[in-house]
Amino acid sequence: MSEITNEQAIADWSNAPREMLDNFGDEGDFARQHLLNPAIFALLGDVCGKLVLDAGCGQGYLARLLARKGALVTGIEPASTLYQYADEREHAEHLGITYIQADLSSPNNLASVFDYVVANMVLMDIPDYQAAMHHCIAALKPGGGLIFSILHPCFDEPESEWASKGCVEVH
Repeated sequence: MSEITNEQAIADWSNAPREMLDNFGDEGDFARQHLLNPAIFALLGDVCGKLVLDAGCGQGYLARLLARKGALVTGIEPASTLYQYADEREHAEHLGITYIQADLSSPNNLASVFDYVVANMVLMDIPDYQAAMHHCIAALKPGGGLIFSILHPCFDEPESEWASKGCVEVH
């Protein structure tokens, strides 16, 4: 198996059909609504007035939920279709979200800016996830919090890069 590049992963996600994005829902799919969102919001606590980066924001559902809770949200998304969808929704709803089209694994100008960085179900889809994690951590203010979720290994594909690279260590 050849390793996929960040550019290939971004191109694949850029081909997401509009119907899929529309059907995702305002609060995400079933797993996000009933498992991930409650856990993320419990970990975040009160986000009113907090600067939050939604890292790999996809179609922007979580950024919108955070903004409705009073957070000052920036969403980063490299895939053109997902970024455009999120940006269109922001122009329609005016929640104050700033969207940036950028690759999380590439350097950015967001060092030491955010109270929280949330990377919800995204790191396992970024081939250079170590660089992406580094940039997420660098985006935090001193004492800021990083919350991330990834696919549970029992749902992973046998050809997964995560499996082929062995265990993932967090330091």
